Amino acid sequence: MNKIAVLVANDVRNVFRDKALFGMLVAPVVLVLLLRFGLPALGSRFPPVAGYYPVITAFACTLMASFPAFMASFIMLDEKDEGLMRVMRVMPVSSLLFVGYRVVLVAALSVVSAAAAVLVPGLIERNLAVGLVVPLLFGLSAPMTTLLVVSFAKNKIEGVTVLKVLNLALMIPLAGFFTDSPLRHLLGVIPVYWVDLALNEGTFTAPFAVYSVVALVAQLAVLAISYRLFIRRML
Repeated sequence: MNKIAVLVANDVRNVFRDKALFGMLVAPVVLVLLLRFGLPALGSRFPPVAGYYPVITAFACTLMASFPAFMASFIMLDEKDEGLMRVMRVMPVSSLLFVGYRVVLVAALSVVSAAAAVLVPGLIERNLAVGLVVPLLFGLSAPMTTLLVVSFAKNKIEGVTVLKVLNLALMIPLAGFFTDSPLRHLLGVIPVYWVDLALNEGTFTAPFAVYSVVALVAQLAVLAISYRLFIRRML
């Protein structure tokens, strides 16, 4: 526990002394407030906007899950520049603990952010299953993004580029909200597509259960691949 406490304290210092990272910590709160108060006001003035609440909520969940990934990946890129990754094998903190702590922390922050986007604004009809399961599934994309950014980017500049590409890829499945064509399921190669479908169900149904299970399996598979890639390239 002492080792974890040291890692947490170090990450907190890094976030609060870097304005960009601190902004990523505050951004989910600002976005939730906009969803809670700004979007309903817009919908009252322009009623057709209400028909897009599900896709807007899915967009917000995907975006908010990326904020913790941004923070963690940039902290880890700093550690990469300082050569910390190369000396992990001789440090008292094991590589499994080091990476596992970051994966769990990023996932937890992303789940909380996505849950706030689903539950607080009250934009869409949803029951407890949607309110709990969907944020969990959205949150799994964040550690995957973090590990891929750190694996492929050599510095923060490249990190921004990789992060933009990954975020764009995660947004592509939102196109499925705008068509009923069976071809939209081709977007299922990106796991978050199945999370979007589960969110759109709005309640616990057989399709919701199927979408959730498929999303969970696909997300965990990609996360496992991302972890192995990170270990191979970094440690």
